[in-house]
Amino acid sequence: MALSYEVVKSALDTSAAQTGGKFVAFDTAYYVANYSVVRDANGAVVDSSLSSFSGDPLQHYVEQGAAKGYMPNAWFDPAFYRSQYSDTASLAAADLIVHYAVYGVNEGRAPTAVLVNFNGDKYLADNPDVLPYVQTNLDSMFGGNTTNGALAHFLKFGANEGRKAYDLSGAQLPFTFLPAQSAIAGSHDGNVTTVSLNTNGGDTLLTGSKVMIDGGAGTSVLRLVGDADMRIDMSNAANQVRGIDLNGDGTIAANGVENNISGAGIATFKNFEVIDAYARNPLNEGDASKNFLGSIKYDGTGVGGDGVSTNGNIYLGGLGHDEVLAGIGNDFLVGGGIAGRQVSGLPSNWAEWYDWAYFQDSQHFIADFLSGGRNADFMYGEFASLDNVDGAVNFFDGGTTADDTSAGQNSGTG
Repeated sequence: MALSYEVVKSALDTSAAQTGGKFVAFDTAYYVANYSVVRDANGAVVDSSLSSFSGDPLQHYVEQGAAKGYMPNAWFDPAFYRSQYSDTASLAAADLIVHYAVYGVNEGRAPTAVLVNFNGDKYLADNPDVLPYVQTNLDSMFGGNTTNGALAHFLKFGANEGRKAYDLSGAQLPFTFLPAQSAIAGSHDGNVTTVSLNTNGGDTLLTGSKVMIDGGAGTSVLRLVGDADMRIDMSNAANQVRGIDLNGDGTIAANGVENNISGAGIATFKNFEVIDAYARNPLNEGDASKNFLGSIKYDGTGVGGDGVSTNGNIYLGGLGHDEVLAGIGNDFLVGGGIAGRQVSGLPSNWAEWYDWAYFQDSQHFIADFLSGGRNADFMYGEFASLDNVDGAVNFFDGGTTADDTSAGQNSGTG
């Protein structure tokens, strides 16, 4: 009988806890990105059940996805694992990842064909600091086998630490926890659509084939996680995300694809009223599964000043460098702060602030720029020296209609 969702979750949580959370057998971000909308070779949708699933994605995997052959992460191949070892041949689909996390990883079993000929001796010779870990746990965890311990360390810790794996001939193995590609897709929960745009620092290419991310009727929220830079234009409800840095190289290329993702047939975002890139895990700024680290350039609904689009904008910034031009309307704008940016040597007068913040570091902007434009606006920023989230430097410009003087000619620093 197949294990229940509750049993699977408990087993995987326990396995992760034993490594301080470093060994994660079920990768939620990977699963959502790759299986929210599944298409065949011709681009036709064959399964979109996850996109409307409101529960834990792991529950979807246990109850639906595993039986369809979906992978729980980028590196564990269920079909391989079942066929490679005789005692796993009869296990139910989701039970395979539990078996691996609880038993297989310490028994030196390979989660994918790439690691079948893993060279444990070379791994320990190249990483002498690992040997005490293997020796200490040799009998209690690794069945007295040093190769089992070496492979277990590589999968639990080493791969994420940048350590290399080699086969028995000495050739480096092409193994990574990171997917080479990740399909752009939306996961819906009520009026919130979450989209992961995580290039893993440029190691993962974001892809799509005429993907439609539609907020639908009502007040719809586009929730962003990941690290890709974006260009958002809310002035056209039918095409609101104009550009994405798909390959994570730090630039939205003017190549007709990255700067034209809808026209290029990658993805179309439409019918959203709220952009939410705000950090949900501020204590771990680099957590791209809960935070958005990319920089955003944002034009609001009334940025053109057409005198018609008077509805305000609601924008919650992420941990990248955000430039927000909201335009006319009553706007609610939040500067999300800049991840990892601690500042010093601050200018003493307003006239020097803008150039200092924008140009003092040619590779990393250290400020969010929020312009509300005409009409009354609400802007939020936490000027805390101890917290990069909302902190560091924010520039607020409230427009000219309140008192004919820019209301934002004050900046706060932390």
